[in-house]
Amino acid sequence: MATLDVTVYAPGKVPARELSLYFVAHDLEPDIRKALADAGVRTIALMAAMGADEDKALDNLKVVVGAWPTVALDGIILGCKLKAIHVECKATQKVQTEEQIKTMEDPEKVPGIKEPDWNQMVATFKGNHPEILWNDSIEPNRTFVEIIRRGRLKHGKILNYNLNQVWVRADGIVGKEQQLSKTLDDLLKVTSSFKTVAVPDANSVLYRIRGFLYALEMLGVMNLAKDTGFKYLKDLDNFARR
Repeated sequence: MATLDVTVYAPGKVPARELSLYFVAHDLEPDIRKALADAGVRTIALMAAMGADEDKALDNLKVVVGAWPTVALDGIILGCKLKAIHVECKATQKVQTEEQIKTMEDPEKVPGIKEPDWNQMVATFKGNHPEILWNDSIEPNRTFVEIIRRGRLKHGKILNYNLNQVWVRADGIVGKEQQLSKTLDDLLKVTSSFKTVAVPDANSVLYRIRGFLYALEMLGVMNLAKDTGFKYLKDLDNFARR
């Protein structure tokens, strides 16, 4: 099954990437995706606001979609898909709202990335990019991804990091130290403790740059395929071969 939304939307009416991932996950037909996007349902929040429950949401979504399948079974399947997307969007919206409230109160209270969530992030990335030869030298370290995430929440932007602060899984900065990372201050202490990670050669530099860009996509900050990330990496590889 495809993992990227390749639907051709009208200019200016492309749904948010988070919502399009739900479209793909539930194999929603391209014409239904376009109908929703054309009508303005292009974000998680708007899909979640379609109704207090899935039945009310389906009634509203039928109006938005317009033409409904004439074959009864097709209509039932489409209804189930839209209900499922609505339920997941409401759950996502709730989590995002709770996290935003925590961030407004104190960015340091935002919880770290739990093991199941991290495994899902890695699996999703690998599924989206089967062409990437995944290994410990380029997989971003979970602690480092937490640092990027919390730094962005606190400062509203991606901060600058030295190469020896860009950790990959091969650096082995996991385990007990990571369990101490409850707040941003804790993470900064960990960063300071391990800021002298060795970057011995050009390959290590390239691996860390790759790991950093991969981390940004895993966090939803960028899309390597759409944001010229792969072109940048290709240029780096060509430069390294000189």
